[in-house]
Amino acid sequence: MMILRQKNVTIVLVIMALLTLGGAWYVNDQRKQIEALNFRIMSLQYQNSVLTSRCNALETNISSVFEEFEVEIAVLQEDYAELENLYLTVQYNYDSLEYELFRESESRGEIEEEFNVYMAEFKKLKEDVNSRLAFDGDLSRFVTPEDPAVVEAMQMISGGLETWGSMSEFWGDSKLLHDWIVGNIAYAVDSPYPYLYSDPSESVKWFVQSVRYPNETLADASGDCEDQALLLESMMEAHNERFTQWCISIQWEGDGHVGVGIPIEGGRLAILDPSGGYHSGAGDSLSSMPVTDALDDWISMVSDKETHVNSVFSSELYVEFESTDEFLAWFTENYG
Repeated sequence: MMILRQKNVTIVLVIMALLTLGGAWYVNDQRKQIEALNFRIMSLQYQNSVLTSRCNALETNISSVFEEFEVEIAVLQEDYAELENLYLTVQYNYDSLEYELFRESESRGEIEEEFNVYMAEFKKLKEDVNSRLAFDGDLSRFVTPEDPAVVEAMQMISGGLETWGSMSEFWGDSKLLHDWIVGNIAYAVDSPYPYLYSDPSESVKWFVQSVRYPNETLADASGDCEDQALLLESMMEAHNERFTQWCISIQWEGDGHVGVGIPIEGGRLAILDPSGGYHSGAGDSLSSMPVTDALDDWISMVSDKETHVNSVFSSELYVEFESTDEFLAWFTENYG
């Protein structure tokens, strides 16, 4: 019994010792955890103070930024107001300029229309003025048998053709017309004549040779060889439509001359040259000659240089020739 009690006491003491050691360990462990928690709390408090400081700094910065932003907004609003006023001014000026442009466009259209009319009139004037220089050599457009002044002069001089188809009347009246020009139209050298360029700003060029219309030669009572020949040809065409006559032009180096030719079947020709006071035939009578004789007789009176026939023309005819032989071939083909 005594031994059992001793064992129990020993067990109890062991248990109490263990409990004492366990309690001490537990207390020590709790103390360590408390210390760890306290350290953690202190760390968190420090972090909180740091974050609080940063937050305060950020709040200060935000407040400063908002103040600057409000200032910038105010400045931008002022700038916007100024720009809006400027825009309104520019818009007004734009509308005004657009209206002025519209008015200018209308005015420009009117000016362009007037300019086009001016240029069209200038073109007509240029063509009319420059045609007097006859650069193409074709003077047929200056033969005007239907001109009232030409018809009136022809009627006054010859009385017109009384018997249709009368060769003798035509022959005599042709001589009358020729003699009237010799006695009433003075020979006059052409005055300097202008050439107009297509560009009106170009300076006028002057030439010493030009052509007059027959009514102008009548009005001035003067003209050079082609002017007098054109007048005679126009009056002879106005006189009748039955017989053939044309102007005949000869040329030599540096000059030329014009008369009127009457071709006769059988290879004969009569030439009337009022500016030279010449006509084919002996004395005061007009007569035809073989074509080569008629040419030689006329040319010998006009020029002592090598001369050739370069054209014949009437109101309905214009033929150019490179040589007298070419003219003779044409003449023979048409008039025998």
